[in-house]
Amino acid sequence: MAKEVITKKQINSVLKLFTSGQIQEALTAIDALSINFPDDSLLFNIRGACYASLGQLDNAVKSYRKAVLLNPDYAKAHYNLAGAFQELDQLHNSVKSYERAITLEPENAEAHNNLGNVFRELDQLDSAINCYKKAIEINPQYIEAHYSLGLTFQDLTQLKDAVKSYKTVLEIKPDFTGMYNNLGNVYRELGQLNDAISSYKKAISIKPDFAEAYYNLGILYQEFYQPNAAIKSYEDALAIKSDYAEAHNNLGVVFKEIGKLDEAIESHKSALFLKPDYAEAHNNLGAVYKEIGKLDEAIESHKSALFLKPDYAEAYNNLGIIFLEIGRFSEAVESYEKALLINPNYHEAHNNLGVALKDLGHLGAALKSYERAIAIKPDYAEAHNNYGITLMDSGQLDNAVKSYEKALAAKPDYAFAFNNLGVTLNRLGRLDDAVKYFDKALSINPDYAEAYSNHGNLMTDLNELDAALLSYQRANELKPSEDYILGNILHTQMHLCHWDSLSSHLLDLTKKINNGEKVIGPFALMALIDNPKVLRKASEIYVNEMFPRSNILSKIENYPIHKKIQIGYFSSDFREHPVSTLTVELYEKHNRNQFEIHAFSYGPDTKDDMNLRVRAGVDHFYDVRKMSHKDLALLARSLEIDIAVDLGGFTQNARTDIFAMSIATIQLSYIGYLGTMGANYYDYLIADQVIIPEESQKHYSEKIVYLPCFQAND
Repeated sequence: MAKEVITKKQINSVLKLFTSGQIQEALTAIDALSINFPDDSLLFNIRGACYASLGQLDNAVKSYRKAVLLNPDYAKAHYNLAGAFQELDQLHNSVKSYERAITLEPENAEAHNNLGNVFRELDQLDSAINCYKKAIEINPQYIEAHYSLGLTFQDLTQLKDAVKSYKTVLEIKPDFTGMYNNLGNVYRELGQLNDAISSYKKAISIKPDFAEAYYNLGILYQEFYQPNAAIKSYEDALAIKSDYAEAHNNLGVVFKEIGKLDEAIESHKSALFLKPDYAEAHNNLGAVYKEIGKLDEAIESHKSALFLKPDYAEAYNNLGIIFLEIGRFSEAVESYEKALLINPNYHEAHNNLGVALKDLGHLGAALKSYERAIAIKPDYAEAHNNYGITLMDSGQLDNAVKSYEKALAAKPDYAFAFNNLGVTLNRLGRLDDAVKYFDKALSINPDYAEAYSNHGNLMTDLNELDAALLSYQRANELKPSEDYILGNILHTQMHLCHWDSLSSHLLDLTKKINNGEKVIGPFALMALIDNPKVLRKASEIYVNEMFPRSNILSKIENYPIHKKIQIGYFSSDFREHPVSTLTVELYEKHNRNQFEIHAFSYGPDTKDDMNLRVRAGVDHFYDVRKMSHKDLALLARSLEIDIAVDLGGFTQNARTDIFAMSIATIQLSYIGYLGTMGANYYDYLIADQVIIPEESQKHYSEKIVYLPCFQAND
């Protein structure tokens, strides 16, 4: 008896039910037909399609597999099976089924295209491209293949190829608004501003309520520093789609950039109202709170961002910036380090970590952080500048100059680096060069208070006191809170015999010192006020700000008893200078049976008669001008200096930093500066009872050692 064959009419009746959406009825009909035709592969393929429509993908796979088992050459069933595997995320099985379908039907453009989509999901982009190209070769008008090819080129940042694919799509379908939007995104990545604008505007002209195109247009204007145009685009997007959280957030970012901080806060809050788990909006809100000084709110916002997105490196960096600003340096370091664990190439975080480490006194570690930032971004002007500041603070002035020059090569209008270069050259004694760089800083930023203050210091060193006073006064006008500026003005006015309102100024000065304010350096104050209590307070304020005790080196221990006590004299003035005039014979007269005398010179190598006499009068003379503070301290320790004598104190070119590191087991101040250093790392001050009566000793942080006369004159 011949085997009964299913008729075309019977199949069409099932397909009619399927295509009309009557899926259950279609399955019932298939079940009925399967009684008489249990081995018909076509029925199993249709059954699989029905299950796939119902979302029952496992049953769909079983039906398709049965179809290809009954008919291994059934290309459509292999194709459908591949699609089901793809939806189930069984991508390798999907690849095998599409490849089998293509083997059976090599000209099936859809199969080539879909196989390309699976390869894309597997991140096998080169294979995906080959598939899309084959689909296009079969069907040059195949929009989906051109579109997917463009997306893949975009993923590979082969942007010009992506543009070609997208343009081909638009030749086939000129009213494809989404394609114009995507094309605009690629043009934006290529930096082709006008082409990107044209693409977004074309999308909007076809579809005036295309909110995403307005949003992307806003991003474009924002990236190319056209804030007003960006604001209008974001507002247009929000007029169409008021619950567009991303547009509210980006609008807030632009408002912050142009200084409309209240509007920025409202925009970010609107974004968070719509999307409370929007980590980026929390982070951006924190940045605005920081700008307006609401630091507690800023910290909470950044922490909220990190709670939602624990791997948010930028939020850790922003949190670190706030901790740095409020002096919580260890927490700042911790935040920056967390940012760098997430993103080791985050050059801003490396730079900021360097700043925090420097503020903690870890200058070597700070330099390494700046070096990492520069290795990632060689033209990172801010890191070169900060590297220079740290070198300057560690006493490496020549190297600091080189760092500032690199900063300026990267950023020629960097006023901050010009100012710092001027400060360093002033310390190196290159006063004429320093003038040029301060002038340059001020030509770039005429409202740069710190540069005016430093220019005033330089004019003082050049003995151009009228010019110095003008610079100090301008700095004070621009920034009355500038550290030590009031003291500089009064000190200069005193030299110029400007006595107007001096008494009231001194009362104000005394009040500010007693309040712990940084208003005057101790050296300048000694010429204005003779109150030892106020002088000590000013010294303590100054030394704690400028030269706090350093923990860079380990705690110094007592040395074994030497046959001769090792005495080290430290000065920038071993030359024709009052300090050497008063001390040169002292070095010669030391009892060489009991003492070995070392001189450490960090002043100019003049080789004048006084310099040569000092050299001859000591046992060891060290020219340490180019040594860092740390290396100089290590040298003194290696020589086991028992008593270190600071001949400079708070005078020009002194190196109080080395005493803060502890260079000897006993440290004392003598001759160059006659006031208290206000620091707990100076043990003694040599004086006489005229300079410091016994009842005044309580106003000195050091123990007082009395001589009949403190001056050992030549």
